[in-house]
Amino acid sequence: MPQGKKVSNEVAWIVIRLSVANSPTEIAAYTDLHVSTINAILAEFRRTGGPRQTLPAPQDRRYHMTEADLLNMFGIINDAPDTYLDELQDELRELCGLEVSASTLCRALHRGGYTLKKR
Repeated sequence: MPQGKKVSNEVAWIVIRLSVANSPTEIAAYTDLHVSTINAILAEFRRTGGPRQTLPAPQDRRYHMTEADLLNMFGIINDAPDTYLDELQDELRELCGLEVSASTLCRALHRGGYTLKKR
């Protein structure tokens, strides 16, 4: 099994059920999992009663820029496509009172379908 790959809950339950009558070394031979992975699954089961705590559903991502800010930014870029990110920062600061980093602007441009390539 590749290093760092997560084990599904189904496989974890198989390991837990096999642990009743088999050693971790024997389970490793049957499942092609590393002994340390099997020991981690069994330790989690002893600690929580299940193979793994499920992660909470991801929450909606909140962006630093509102829809109006994005429209202003896209308008600036459409008027002057050769604007540098630091110049765009300055214009948005003056126009909208918006303080964002250059990386935030770059990500927002990419989400909007803009690239930094010249044509």
